[in-house]
Amino acid sequence: MFNLRKACLMIVVACLLAPVYGLHFARWDTSMGSFTAEIYDDLMPITAGNFIDLTNSNFYNGLIFHRVVRGFVIQDGCPNGTGTGGPGYTINDEYHPSLIHDCAGMLAMAKTSAPNSAGSQ
Repeated sequence: MFNLRKACLMIVVACLLAPVYGLHFARWDTSMGSFTAEIYDDLMPITAGNFIDLTNSNFYNGLIFHRVVRGFVIQDGCPNGTGTGGPGYTINDEYHPSLIHDCAGMLAMAKTSAPNSAGSQ
C-alpha cells in the first residue's frame, strides 16, 4: 500500500538536498492529487526534457489515471482519458542501465511495441 507520509518525507528530504546536488523535479496535478518527481535528466536527457516541458506547459494538469493495475502501475498522460492519446508527437527511445524500475514510485514513459513511440503517458 502507498505510504503517503513516507512519500511526503522523501519529497521534503529530496527538495532540501536539491540545491546541494543539483537535482531536478517536475510537479503535476491529476484527478488523484498533486505529484512531484525527481527527474534524472543527466541519465535520460530526451525523456526527462520531454517530461519537464510537458509539466511546465501544464499538459498533465487535471488528467485522469486511465490505467491502474494494483501492485504494478498507475498511468496518466492521455488527454483522451483512454490511453489512446498523447501530445501529438513521439520521442526517441532512451534507456540507462542504472535506472531499474523495481520499486514503487518509479516514473517511466510508456510506449507501444513500436520503436520511438513514447510521448506523454
